[in-house]
Amino acid sequence: MTIQHLVHALAAAVPDPAPAAPPGVEGKATTVLGWIKWASLAACVAGLFVAGAQMALNHRRGMGGAEAASQVGWVAIALVVIGAAGAIVAALA
Repeated sequence: MTIQHLVHALAAAVPDPAPAAPPGVEGKATTVLGWIKWASLAACVAGLFVAGAQMALNHRRGMGGAEAASQVGWVAIALVVIGAAGAIVAALA
């Protein structure tokens, strides 16, 4: 038996159980994840405020707003990731 056959045999023997929360933790875990999501969304709102203020200041100084506009794009990407986090994890799991 080669090492490759041994690896395949071991991999076939490893169980793949469905994920399950420990008893009594499911409600608490959901609450904590909700708090984290809320804080993440609040941070994105703050990021948009900062990017908007930078755009206004840069425009007033005649420097344009390209860098601050790219920050708005990054915040938008973060919002998509935060909003779709559950679906992303479910798709990859």
